[in-house]
Amino acid sequence: MKLSMFKKGLPCVMLFVILCSLGFTQKAYAITGKGETKLEPSSFKKWVKDAELDYSINKVKGEDYNIDVNVDSQCGEGEYSSVFLYENKNRTITNCDAISFKLKNDKDEALQLNVTLTNNKKQSASLIDGEYAIAEDLDEQQGQLLLAEYGRFEVPANFDGTIYIPFSHLKTENGDNVNLSRIVSWGVTTVLEMDQKAEYNISDITLWKDSEIKQNERYFQIEIDGSNQVQIPSAGEGITKYTAVVKDLDGNELDTPVVFSLAEEVEGATLSEDGQLVVTPKLAESTLTIEVSTATSKNMATLAVETYVSWRGSYEVGLAQIPDEDADESIIPTYMTVLNSHIVMVRVTCIVILAILIIIMVHWHDISKEKYKILEQKICKDRKEED
Repeated sequence: MKLSMFKKGLPCVMLFVILCSLGFTQKAYAITGKGETKLEPSSFKKWVKDAELDYSINKVKGEDYNIDVNVDSQCGEGEYSSVFLYENKNRTITNCDAISFKLKNDKDEALQLNVTLTNNKKQSASLIDGEYAIAEDLDEQQGQLLLAEYGRFEVPANFDGTIYIPFSHLKTENGDNVNLSRIVSWGVTTVLEMDQKAEYNISDITLWKDSEIKQNERYFQIEIDGSNQVQIPSAGEGITKYTAVVKDLDGNELDTPVVFSLAEEVEGATLSEDGQLVVTPKLAESTLTIEVSTATSKNMATLAVETYVSWRGSYEVGLAQIPDEDADESIIPTYMTVLNSHIVMVRVTCIVILAILIIIMVHWHDISKEKYKILEQKICKDRKEED
């Protein structure tokens, strides 16, 4: 009887263990706050410039809304197409400080986006140049800051993750913050170059409460200072020092220690945690990627460093070292050139002194000869008088 009950209960126990293990292996994402509100879109309007737009809003029972967007650029060379997909609906979002959404970029090229919220006073705010969005990749669990430039931020190719935008980084064209406790519209702008196509999906649109403080504890602006070219020595070691400055998302400099590392181990190159890069002749010409992070940051800064052999150098260095075929330059070491110039100066000085001495001697000879004649005439005169 007991054995029979055990056999009947075993599948349930196994199922419970499997479900628990799946629960523990789920990925934990950094976007958190004290409260969240799902934003469920009902209908969209569109504004299109030199592009074709196709979109659909899908809702599966038990799942979040998701929006499929397909854009095909029709602009000319050197121009841009843009599409603004937006929803007009009054919403009260008091105490919310950020918006996020899941985004899947189905293309092998970067996606240029921006997000705009308009309040009940008709003040529109979006990411202006110099402001940041946060992107978290679902697979790699790695975050990064997306800097807005030229009125949009760049989402990496094939990105599949969450985009988080704090309201403090949404500003007017003049750089002013606006009150977003009541909004009448929100939307997403897509920018494309000539012959570019964009295919992406947006879902799980969320408004967050008290989330920005937590993100400021996980994300930092990290600026690396150091050369992006390093010469490989023909012998011994070459040492290059790198430093980094850490700022919060508002641009305030922090006294936070950083850790340097190389993205990949490479023979002939080592990088200490305090930023000292050492290269040896074993290093082949390549591009090293330096990574810098803090102890608590989910994002990191990177710097690509080109390495080149000492006898050839980089393209620019090589051009500087090869004399122009029409130039009248002597391929002589510097110290020899300096020594030669000094010798020439000594020779010229000696010649000048010798010339002066000759002139003095000639002049003295002429004076002496004249005095001798006068003296001779005087002696002759004196003799005549005596006679």
